Amino acid sequence: MGLDQYLNARVTIPRKDWIAFIAAQTTPAEVAQNNQIEAALNDNLLGLRATVLPVPQTRSEPEVNERWTRLHQAAQMPDWFEGDIGLSMEVMYWRKANQIHGWFERHVSNGELQNVTDYEVDWDTLEQLVTDCRRVLETFTWGDGLRFSDDLTKEQLGSIEKVSTKNEALVNDLMPPTQGFFFGGNEIDDWYFRDVLDTYLGLKRVLADPWFLGQRHDVHFVYRAWW
Repeated sequence: MGLDQYLNARVTIPRKDWIAFIAAQTTPAEVAQNNQIEAALNDNLLGLRATVLPVPQTRSEPEVNERWTRLHQAAQMPDWFEGDIGLSMEVMYWRKANQIHGWFERHVSNGELQNVTDYEVDWDTLEQLVTDCRRVLETFTWGDGLRFSDDLTKEQLGSIEKVSTKNEALVNDLMPPTQGFFFGGNEIDDWYFRDVLDTYLGLKRVLADPWFLGQRHDVHFVYRAWW
């Protein structure tokens, strides 16, 4: 029970590209060992292969196998089937990140998101979310006056705690906590900061990925939440 949030990417792939993609792959276990995907799994971010299609984010070996089974089934359709294949992949997941939910509510639904409903999010809107996340992150300090920057290492980012914002007015203007039934806390604290940081890093990685850049005019992003 609570707020679960998903950002999916949807794109239509010609069947011939599916076949080429499947032919270039090996086994699910070998794919899961790919360094890029392993790093993505560890960071709970999207991992993509620089091939015909991206590999969806996965959380367990059984799910890896299940997804690959579906991929093989799609590629092995009868010869008479000449249609394209629709692909939907999860690119971001949040749990009770109510400030992110509120941001989508204000920017994609005229102020009111319905439960378990898809809302299309265009590329420019996601870029705006990245920009707003960065502006919020830059107001925070921790430790001996440390501040956020893209130069921080993974280890430094992982050790951030006891943050405080120097511009609460800006934070509440761009990304205020959003109240709701089991939506989580409404404090601007470490949890708040971490959700914004994960959103910033995750979406930057998606929007900078060569495969998505190549599909920019064909891919459709969809936000959905249920509570």
